[in-house]
This record gives sequence, structure tokens and C-alpha cells, in this order.
Amino acid sequence: GCIDCPAGTFGNGTGLTECHACLPGEYGPVSNASSCVQCETGRFSTALYAKDCMECPAGEYQDMVGETGCVPCASGRYAPANGTTLCTVAEPGQYVPTNGSSVVLDCAAGYFSASNDSSSCDPCPMGLFGNQTGQSACLVCAPGTHTTAVGQTVCDACSIGQHEPNETTMGCIDCPAGTFGNGTGLTECHACLPGEYGPVSNASSCVQCETGRFSTALYDRSAQE
Repeated sequence: GCIDCPAGTFGNGTGLTECHACLPGEYGPVSNASSCVQCETGRFSTALYAKDCMECPAGEYQDMVGETGCVPCASGRYAPANGTTLCTVAEPGQYVPTNGSSVVLDCAAGYFSASNDSSSCDPCPMGLFGNQTGQSACLVCAPGTHTTAVGQTVCDACSIGQHEPNETTMGCIDCPAGTFGNGTGLTECHACLPGEYGPVSNASSCVQCETGRFSTALYDRSAQE
């Protein structure tokens, strides 16, 4: 008598002497079939006579049916699970540096990524800092502080003789002549008082008027005879 075509094969006509193999990209899950089934999205088969399709491994995807392999996710995207039909996009604050990744990484502190699909993070520019991982933007240094390099995780206090009055990325400014800065992290410089003067900028103190000389106003840069 006649025999059912086994799983992994099919018979699409009458009077057959042999059954036909399911081809790569197809599978035959049941016996007595008249055709094979195309592998679904996220799955593939590579051999003749396949009875089932395999799932795409993590890090790869397949969005077409009837395929013999899967496609690695591009950098900036990842596939965390098997059988993926579409790679997941790295969100702002994240990055994926390589193709075929199953994991996404957070930007390190001091770095940021502002857009989707990032394959790397950028260092926080001068005047900005990043004190957490996974940041999509950097923060402005507070008044009285600044950065001296890109990629800083904290801001540094302005040095003695300097100040930084606003939340800007400009950096610290020398105290002008007639003023002084006697501490770190100042937002404003102090005035030289009557009886003193400040002949130079970036000073940590004012100069007392010498004998035979005097000053009467705040912020004097020189003494009168």
C-alpha cells in the first residue's frame, strides 16, 4: 500500500514513488503533507528534510519568512532574546558598540548619548559634567566651579584668586585688580577696602597702603600719595 510522506518531506502529486525534501528555509512539521511550511520571522532552517525551524540566536534577527539564516543587529541596536524579529534600539544614555550584540550598555559617568541608535558615548564637554551612568545629557557646573578637561564626573572649585559668577560653561575668571579671592569656589570676588589697594588681578589678598599713602574707595587699584 501507499505510505505517508514523513515529516520533513511532502508529496504534491498523485502516484509518487518518492517524497520531496523540504528545502532550507522551510520545514515539514507533520507527515502526509502536500507542501512544506516556510520558516516564520525570527526563525530559520539550513538543511534539507527539516522538521522544525530554529530560532535566531540572541544578537541576531530575521524579519522575513522562509529564510536560511539570521542577520546580526547593527551597532546601536541589540536583540536580548532568541527568536527576535526586530532589533531593539539603544535609547539616549545607552550605546551598543558592536554588531551582533545581545546586550545594551549604559554610558559611563562623564559621558552621554543624546540620541537613539548610538554606538558610542561622547565625553561631557568643558564646563559640563556627568555624575551618573546612563545620562542623555550633561549638567552645567554650579557657580564657583568649573571643569579642566572633558569627561569629568564632578566639577572642580575655582582656585584662590578666581571666581565664577554664573552657571555657564565659560570657566573660572581671575579676580580683577582692585579685588581679591581668598578662598576656593568663589562666585564673586571681594573688594579691596579703603586703606588697601589691589594692583594686580588673580590676587588672594589686597595690599595695605604704605606709609605716606592712602586710598578712600572700594576697589582701588592704586594708592594715592
